[in-house]
Amino acid sequence: MCLSAAFNFLKSSNLISWKTTVKLQQTLAGCIELTGKTLRLLGEGFDDEYKIRTVEHLLSALESKGAVDNCRIQIQSFDPEDPEVPIFDGSASAWVDAIEQVGRKEALDRCGSNVEKLAPYLNEPLHVSRNDSFMFAFPSPEAHITCGIDFPKVPAIRCQWFSSALDDSYERQIACSRTFCIYEEVEHMRSARLIKGGSLANAIVCSASQRMVEPTTSFP
Repeated sequence: MCLSAAFNFLKSSNLISWKTTVKLQQTLAGCIELTGKTLRLLGEGFDDEYKIRTVEHLLSALESKGAVDNCRIQIQSFDPEDPEVPIFDGSASAWVDAIEQVGRKEALDRCGSNVEKLAPYLNEPLHVSRNDSFMFAFPSPEAHITCGIDFPKVPAIRCQWFSSALDDSYERQIACSRTFCIYEEVEHMRSARLIKGGSLANAIVCSASQRMVEPTTSFP
Protein backbone atom coordinates (compact mmCIF):
# COMPACT_ATOMS: atom_id res chain seq x y z
CA MET A 1 0.00 0.00 0.00
CA CYS A 2 1.43 3.42 -0.98
CA LEU A 3 1.63 6.24 1.56
CA SER A 4 -1.16 8.41 0.11
CA ALA A 5 -3.51 5.43 -0.14
CA ALA A 6 -2.65 4.43 3.42
CA PHE A 7 -3.53 7.86 4.85
CA ASN A 8 -6.82 7.94 2.94
CA PHE A 9 -7.58 4.45 4.21
CA LEU A 10 -6.92 5.50 7.81
CA LYS A 11 -9.46 8.31 7.59
CA SER A 12 -12.29 5.85 6.97
CA SER A 13 -11.09 2.84 8.96
CA ASN A 14 -11.28 1.65 12.55
CA LEU A 15 -7.49 1.44 12.85
CA ILE A 16 -7.33 4.85 14.53
CA SER A 17 -9.20 5.96 17.65
CA TRP A 18 -9.16 9.51 18.99
CA LYS A 19 -8.86 9.79 22.76
CA THR A 20 -8.63 12.66 25.19
CA THR A 21 -5.24 13.73 26.54
CA VAL A 22 -6.70 15.80 29.43
CA LYS A 23 -4.85 18.76 27.87
CA LEU A 24 -5.89 21.87 25.96
CA GLN A 25 -4.88 22.63 22.39
CA GLN A 26 -1.96 25.04 21.94
CA THR A 27 -1.17 27.74 19.42
CA LEU A 28 1.64 30.25 18.94
CA ALA A 29 1.66 33.22 21.31
CA GLY A 30 2.93 35.54 18.58
CA CYS A 31 3.64 35.88 14.87
CA ILE A 32 6.77 34.31 13.35
CA GLU A 33 8.16 35.84 10.17
CA LEU A 34 11.21 34.14 8.66
CA THR A 35 12.73 34.47 5.20
CA GLY A 36 15.35 32.30 3.55
CA LYS A 37 16.46 30.42 0.46
CA THR A 38 14.69 27.34 -0.81
CA LEU A 39 16.10 24.21 -2.42
CA ARG A 40 14.02 24.99 -5.53
CA LEU A 41 12.97 21.39 -6.09
CA LEU A 42 11.69 21.93 -9.62
CA GLY A 43 10.89 19.61 -12.48
CA GLU A 44 8.25 17.24 -11.09
CA GLY A 45 4.58 17.12 -12.06
CA PHE A 46 1.80 16.98 -9.49
CA ASP A 47 -1.16 15.60 -11.47
CA ASP A 48 -3.20 18.78 -10.96
CA GLU A 49 -2.74 18.64 -7.19
CA TYR A 50 -1.56 21.70 -5.28
CA LYS A 51 1.36 20.88 -3.02
CA ILE A 52 3.95 22.72 -0.92
CA ARG A 53 7.47 21.32 -0.69
CA THR A 54 10.02 20.93 2.12
CA VAL A 55 7.47 21.23 4.93
CA GLU A 56 9.07 18.54 7.12
CA HIS A 57 11.30 20.76 9.29
CA LEU A 58 8.55 23.29 10.02
CA LEU A 59 5.94 20.65 10.86
CA SER A 60 8.46 18.74 12.97
CA ALA A 61 9.24 21.84 15.02
CA LEU A 62 5.55 22.68 15.51
CA GLU A 63 4.80 19.17 16.74
CA SER A 64 7.78 18.95 19.09
CA LYS A 65 7.69 22.37 20.74
CA GLY A 66 4.84 21.67 23.10
CA ALA A 67 2.80 20.27 20.21
CA VAL A 68 1.45 23.41 18.51
CA ASP A 69 -1.96 22.15 17.41
CA ASN A 70 -3.31 25.15 15.52
CA CYS A 71 -1.65 27.96 13.58
CA ARG A 72 -2.00 29.69 10.23
CA ILE A 73 0.95 29.23 7.87
CA GLN A 74 1.40 31.67 4.98
CA ILE A 75 4.13 31.15 2.37
CA GLN A 76 5.29 33.70 -0.16
CA SER A 77 7.39 32.08 -2.87
CA PHE A 78 9.38 33.41 -5.83
CA ASP A 79 7.55 30.78 -7.86
CA PRO A 80 3.85 30.86 -6.89
CA GLU A 81 3.22 27.71 -8.92
CA ASP A 82 5.84 25.74 -6.99
CA PRO A 83 5.93 27.04 -3.38
CA GLU A 84 8.49 25.84 -0.86
CA VAL A 85 9.22 26.40 2.82
CA PRO A 86 12.69 28.01 3.34
CA ILE A 87 15.37 25.37 3.96
CA PHE A 88 17.70 27.54 6.14
CA ASP A 89 20.67 25.35 7.18
CA GLY A 90 18.88 22.15 6.22
CA SER A 91 17.60 21.44 9.72
CA ALA A 92 14.64 22.35 11.94
CA SER A 93 16.78 24.49 14.30
CA ALA A 94 15.66 27.87 12.92
CA TRP A 95 12.00 26.98 13.41
CA VAL A 96 12.62 25.58 16.89
CA ASP A 97 14.40 28.77 17.96
CA ALA A 98 11.64 30.97 16.52
CA ILE A 99 8.86 29.03 18.26
CA GLU A 100 10.77 29.11 21.52
CA GLN A 101 11.14 32.88 21.22
CA VAL A 102 7.44 33.70 20.69
CA GLY A 103 6.17 30.98 23.04
CA ARG A 104 2.81 29.23 23.10
CA LYS A 105 -0.64 29.84 24.52
CA GLU A 106 -3.96 28.02 24.77
CA ALA A 107 -5.90 27.92 21.50
CA LEU A 108 -9.47 29.24 21.41
CA ASP A 109 -12.33 28.38 19.09
CA ARG A 110 -14.55 30.94 17.32
CA CYS A 111 -16.61 31.34 20.47
CA GLY A 112 -13.54 32.13 22.56
CA SER A 113 -13.57 28.80 24.41
CA ASN A 114 -10.70 26.45 25.11
CA VAL A 115 -10.45 23.36 22.91
CA GLU A 116 -9.68 19.91 24.24
CA LYS A 117 -6.67 18.18 22.72
CA LEU A 118 -7.28 14.73 21.27
CA ALA A 119 -4.59 12.24 20.26
CA PRO A 120 -4.76 9.37 17.73
CA TYR A 121 -4.29 5.83 19.02
CA LEU A 122 -3.50 2.92 16.74
CA ASN A 123 -5.74 -0.08 17.35
CA GLU A 124 -3.92 -2.59 15.10
CA PRO A 125 -0.43 -2.96 13.57
CA LEU A 126 0.00 -1.09 10.28
CA HIS A 127 2.49 -1.44 7.43
CA VAL A 128 2.96 0.86 4.42
CA SER A 129 5.72 0.94 1.80
CA ARG A 130 6.86 2.75 -1.32
CA ASN A 131 9.74 1.47 -3.46
CA ASP A 132 12.50 0.47 -1.02
CA SER A 133 11.10 2.50 1.90
CA PHE A 134 8.73 1.06 4.47
CA MET A 135 7.06 1.89 7.77
CA PHE A 136 5.61 -0.27 10.54
CA ALA A 137 3.42 1.10 13.32
CA PHE A 138 2.28 -0.79 16.40
CA PRO A 139 -0.22 0.05 19.17
CA SER A 140 1.57 1.51 22.18
CA PRO A 141 0.63 3.58 25.26
CA GLU A 142 3.57 5.91 24.52
CA ALA A 143 5.04 7.41 21.36
CA HIS A 144 8.39 5.91 20.35
CA ILE A 145 10.05 6.17 16.93
CA THR A 146 12.85 4.07 15.44
CA CYS A 147 14.15 4.92 11.98
CA GLY A 148 17.02 3.78 9.81
CA ILE A 149 18.76 4.52 6.53
CA ASP A 150 21.05 2.36 4.42
CA PHE A 151 23.51 3.77 1.88
CA PRO A 152 26.04 0.90 1.54
CA LYS A 153 27.97 2.66 -1.26
CA VAL A 154 28.54 5.82 0.80
CA PRO A 155 31.22 5.24 3.50
CA ALA A 156 30.20 8.28 5.55
CA ILE A 157 26.63 7.01 5.90
CA ARG A 158 26.24 3.25 5.35
CA CYS A 159 23.59 1.75 7.66
CA GLN A 160 22.44 3.84 10.61
CA TRP A 161 19.61 3.51 13.13
CA PHE A 162 18.12 6.05 15.53
CA SER A 163 15.56 5.53 18.27
CA SER A 164 13.78 8.16 20.38
CA ALA A 165 10.97 8.32 22.91
CA LEU A 166 10.19 11.88 21.68
CA ASP A 167 11.22 13.53 24.92
CA ASP A 168 13.60 16.43 25.55
CA SER A 169 16.18 14.84 23.23
CA TYR A 170 14.42 16.37 20.18
CA GLU A 171 16.40 19.61 20.14
CA ARG A 172 19.73 17.88 20.81
CA GLN A 173 19.38 14.93 18.45
CA ILE A 174 16.67 15.57 15.87
CA ALA A 175 16.10 19.30 15.28
CA CYS A 176 19.75 19.95 14.41
CA SER A 177 19.99 16.99 12.00
CA ARG A 178 20.57 18.35 8.50
CA THR A 179 19.50 17.49 4.97
CA PHE A 180 22.16 15.54 3.05
CA CYS A 181 22.87 14.55 -0.53
CA ILE A 182 25.33 12.34 -2.40
CA TYR A 183 28.13 14.25 -4.19
CA GLU A 184 28.05 12.00 -7.25
CA GLU A 185 24.31 12.68 -7.72
CA VAL A 186 24.48 16.47 -7.47
CA GLU A 187 25.14 17.22 -11.15
CA HIS A 188 22.44 14.79 -12.26
CA MET A 189 19.92 16.49 -9.97
CA ARG A 190 20.94 19.96 -11.15
CA SER A 191 20.63 18.94 -14.81
CA ALA A 192 17.12 17.70 -14.02
CA ARG A 193 16.32 21.18 -12.61
CA LEU A 194 16.35 19.87 -9.05
CA ILE A 195 18.01 21.44 -5.96
CA LYS A 196 18.70 24.71 -7.82
CA GLY A 197 19.04 26.45 -4.46
CA GLY A 198 21.13 23.74 -2.79
CA SER A 199 24.56 24.57 -1.33
CA LEU A 200 26.85 23.67 1.57
CA ALA A 201 24.97 26.30 3.58
CA ASN A 202 21.79 24.22 3.59
CA ALA A 203 22.91 20.61 3.11
CA ILE A 204 25.61 18.08 3.97
CA VAL A 205 27.37 16.58 0.94
CA CYS A 206 28.65 13.01 1.20
CA SER A 207 30.79 11.22 -1.40
CA ALA A 208 30.39 7.61 -2.49
CA SER A 209 33.94 7.45 -3.89
CA GLN A 210 35.77 9.30 -1.11
CA ARG A 211 35.44 9.58 2.65
CA MET A 212 34.22 13.14 2.34
CA VAL A 213 31.57 14.93 4.34
CA GLU A 214 31.22 18.67 3.77
CA PRO A 215 30.68 20.53 5.98
CA THR A 216 31.60 18.67 9.17
CA THR A 217 28.52 17.12 10.78
CA SER A 218 27.29 17.79 14.31
CA PHE A 219 27.29 14.10 15.12
CA PRO A 220 30.05 11.46 15.26
